[in-house]
Order: sequence, then C-alpha cells, then structure tokens
Amino acid sequence: MREKKRRLNYKFLLLFALLQFPLKISGLKILTYVYIYLIPFIYLVINIKWTLNYFRRLERKFGRISFLIFAYLITVSILWPFLLGSYDYTYVTIYWRSVFLILLKYTFLVSVYERHVCKGRSSAEEFCDYYIYSVILYVLVTVICILSSSFNDLLMSIVHLEPSDVINLQNPSYRTRFGWGGWSGYGSTMQCTLAVIFCCNNIILNEENLRYQLRYFVYSIILIMGNAFYGRTGLVISFACIIITTIFCLMKGGIKYVSIVMGGIILMIIILLAFRKTIPAINNWFDWVFSAIINYYRYGVFYDNTGTVENLVTKMYWIPDVHTLIFGDGYYTVEGSYYMHTDSGIMRPILYYGLIHYALSLIAYFLVVFQYCKRVVLEKISLYSKEYVYKIFLIYMIATIAFELKGETFCTLFGMICPIALLKKDSVNEKGI
Repeated sequence: MREKKRRLNYKFLLLFALLQFPLKISGLKILTYVYIYLIPFIYLVINIKWTLNYFRRLERKFGRISFLIFAYLITVSILWPFLLGSYDYTYVTIYWRSVFLILLKYTFLVSVYERHVCKGRSSAEEFCDYYIYSVILYVLVTVICILSSSFNDLLMSIVHLEPSDVINLQNPSYRTRFGWGGWSGYGSTMQCTLAVIFCCNNIILNEENLRYQLRYFVYSIILIMGNAFYGRTGLVISFACIIITTIFCLMKGGIKYVSIVMGGIILMIIILLAFRKTIPAINNWFDWVFSAIINYYRYGVFYDNTGTVENLVTKMYWIPDVHTLIFGDGYYTVEGSYYMHTDSGIMRPILYYGLIHYALSLIAYFLVVFQYCKRVVLEKISLYSKEYVYKIFLIYMIATIAFELKGETFCTLFGMICPIALLKKDSVNEKGI
C-alpha cells in the first residue's frame, strides 16, 4: 500500500527552484554565486556530522567502485596535459569543476530535505517530485513571459544577460528561451527531460493506479512544452521516453492509459496549432521547433531548417587517428573554444584523454544510475524486481546517450542523480542493494 503523500513544503520548493535555475540579478551577479555555492558549502561544513555520514554511504558497493573510477579519472585528467605536453588544464577547471559544483548544490538540497523536510522518512520519489515541480514552475514563468510582453521586459531588465544572450533573444525563433534564470537553452531542455524521466519512473511503477499515472502524464506534457521552448534535442528525447514508457504500459495491459496518452498527444497538437493561429508572435518559434516535420509534410524531405542535425553529423564527428582515439591529445579548449570546435559530448573527452577513459566514466556513471533505479523500485514495491529496474534503467541509458551525441551531459546528470541515490533508506528494504 502506497504511503500517503506529505503536504508540499513551499519554502523547500522555492529553494529547489532557485538553486536549479539560479536568479542572476543584473549588476549583482556575485550574489548568485554566493547563494548557490558559498552558502551550501558553509551549510554542509556547519553540519559536518551529517556531511560525513552522508559520504560514508559511498561505502556501499556501487559507491566504492564509482568513487574509485572517478578518483582515477580526475587524477588522469590532472596528469594528462603534463604527460602529453599540452599543458591545457581546462578539462579540470571547466569540466570537473562543473561536476563538483552540481554535486555541491544537490548534496545541499538532499541535506535540507533530510534534516528539515522529510521528517525522518526520506523518499526518492518525494525528492524527485520537488525536482519536477521546480522545473514546471520555471516553464510556467516562461509561458507568462511569452503571453505578457510587459512582464517579459520587466524580467529582462532585472536578470543578468550576456551580450550574446540579448542578441539571441531578439531572434523571434528564440523568444521562448528565457526565464528567471536568463538565457535558457541546452541545459534547461536537459533538466526538463530529466523531470520527464522522473515522471516516467512513477508511471511505470504505478501500473495499477490510472489516476496516479495520468497525473504524471499531465506533468510530462507541461515539461515537454518546456523542451519545445528551450531546445529540440530534449523535445525529441522526452517524446522517446514517453513512447517507451507507453509501450511498457501496453505490455502490462494498460490499455486505458495508452488510449488516454494517445488522446492527450492529439489534444496537445490541436492546442499548439490553435496557439499558432491566435498568437502570431510564436509563429517563428513554431516553425523552428517543427521545421523538420513541416519540411517533410511540404516537400517530402525530413530536414531541419537550421541545419543542426547535418552540422552535428558532418562537423562534430569524425574518426581520430589511432593515437588520439586511444590516448587523446590532452586538449579540451584552445584559445577560448572547444578543441577541434566540436560540441559533441562524446568527442570532447575522447579528444582529451582517449576512448578507454571515456568508457570508464560512462561505466561509473551508469553504476550510479543503476543503483538509483534499484532504490526507486524497492521504495515503491518493497521487493527487488529486475524487470522494473531494467525498464527504468533503459530509459536513463537511452536518454543519456542521446544527449551525449549533442553535448556534454552525463557529468551534469551524475551530479543530479548521485545525491538522490545516496538518500537515507529509512523506508527502503535494504535487502538486495
């Protein structure tokens, strides 16, 4: 029997949202870094007993293996530029710094959740719900910005924007890529997709509760709308996750849910077309989001007007020479640009320290994800079920690889998922973990 949900803690939700999408006030940008990094760090130091106990949870088998792999990779990252003679340490100062800062933020959120919100009964599902709600809140603010030009202008006057962001937001196709966090692109669409995956988890694990499934499907629709606002990569991956989840439900006999999902998708398409007719300001955005589909309908060619896919395939991927493929070149950036000008999350680490080390990082990441999947399954059904674990893990694996094809992703996802996997297991059967 599922435990009755606790009331939403709105203060924690606001904290979660502001850490996930930091508010950078124009002229006071330094304050943002104080509240998203310095304050969480001080908090964890002050509560050192909790922090030490938290890191002791790494003693679990998955934690030890992943920790050792990541410790090895960090060591290699530091030594590689010296060994190869590149002396480019930006992989450490940019990439690994990003991983640690994301871990810091979400470890802080886990600490606040365990100490002040969950009241001794920690739940991965509840923590992920706060993640979902915070992303939905951000998407709804973007909707308000789209519908109200005065609110949009007010927020733009408050929020810090780089000169390039201001130029991009003047492009009608990118008008929707804005929220209280400023320019909202690839990172924001990835966060929307991770929230969709959390919804898919709950849909799969509640196959006998149609009402519960439909609630998370509605959440997914709002989040997919956010994908459409911030980036088409996330839009495609989120749709793929929903389709896979729907297939899993159909395999379990969930005909009612599948029928409602199909109806919901059709309704969403009708609403989008209606918006396009009634709100001319979003026409350019609509054509940008669905350019490939529109071109296929009109000309029989599935082609993206901006050439993103073609550019990715022809310019971002190539087969390096054997030495580079195995050992890398020790370069991450050159003169302020990424080495060899590639955006691919697969190519960048390979070019830095080779395919073997990149494969090791994926193994460490997927070990963490697999442990997280086991955690949520045990929490929901109290028994270790390989079927459910593998279903959820498959969705994470597909989404991660798809994002990596376009840009660096799993480092960010690791920083978000690892703290959730390390939540206290107050209500979880330890057997089998």
